[in-house]
Amino acid sequence: HLERHGGAITPEVWQAAEADYRKTFKRVVFPSDMHCGNFVGLAPPGYQVPSLRSPELAKLHQEMWKFFTETLEFLKPIDGVIALGDLIDGKGKRAGSIEQLTCDLDEQAYMATMCLKEFEANEYVIVSGTPYHTAEDGEEWEKVIADRVGGEFQDKAFVEIFGKVINARHHVGNSS
Repeated sequence: HLERHGGAITPEVWQAAEADYRKTFKRVVFPSDMHCGNFVGLAPPGYQVPSLRSPELAKLHQEMWKFFTETLEFLKPIDGVIALGDLIDGKGKRAGSIEQLTCDLDEQAYMATMCLKEFEANEYVIVSGTPYHTAEDGEEWEKVIADRVGGEFQDKAFVEIFGKVINARHHVGNSS
């Protein structure tokens, strides 16, 4: 494109080059382990700890959200999101629920939904995480989140992009 326009980078030249490039390119992001609902999980505004309650935690929440949203702005436009599980933290029973912003799993799922909607992606695939976090009460909350963002829920996802298959899952095998 630059050669056709005498080497000048105008907004029109940039947009044309971007359009050509995007025909053979997909930007897919793989968020994982947001643990919404935990004190140190990702918390959208409205769910962050007030500074009067805990100045340190309030600052952490604000910094995490700022980093999250600034990173997304850098990555956009995003074609797809394949979320790799543990989007919510669950009830935190092992720790006596003392590490939770909320133990209400529906509220945690709304938090995770708000976070995923920040991606503004065309497609969402949500992969199941650890049952302790996401399905302890028998309901698969990441399926609920997938429904709320208009996405697809899978235990393990095999996603094809330009003829290449990505095996996406929360738990991966290991060897000794």
